[in-house]
Amino acid sequence: MNYKKLEDIEAAKFLLSPPGDTLQDTITHKGISQAELAKRMKRPLKTINEIIKGKSAILSNTAISN
Repeated sequence: MNYKKLEDIEAAKFLLSPPGDTLQDTITHKGISQAELAKRMKRPLKTINEIIKGKSAILSNTAISN
């Protein structure tokens, strides 16, 4: 899609969501907490919380943790 008009940009905003929102929706759906996700991913709870709050990006070491 070519975003040249204000209406196009507004439509794109409606369709897209920040990664933190998607992550929060997913853990809510699965019935786990941020702390449980952090433990499973072997990442600091602070990292998970900051991603969910939109204060931090999902870096490669978090995205590929196993």
